Amino acid sequence: RYTGQHTGVLTLAQLSWLRWMQGDPDDARRRSQESLALAQEISHPLSVTMALFFSIWLHQFLHERDVVRARAQEVIT
Repeated sequence: RYTGQHTGVLTLAQLSWLRWMQGDPDDARRRSQESLALAQEISHPLSVTMALFFSIWLHQFLHERDVVRARAQEVIT
């Protein structure tokens, strides 16, 4: 309501970082994907962008450069 992003999308995106910090990269990837799927499902552009932003950083943390490039291209598009 206050930031313009869907709360569920933002929460899942932040949870992905938390799960990475807790040492569970597989669950971090799942949470990130859930965030992206929810944002796309509700067709909310700002939430999609935020989910992509968090996903880009998560995959940067995981040294997955191909995913980072692909998601960055989605943001640019």
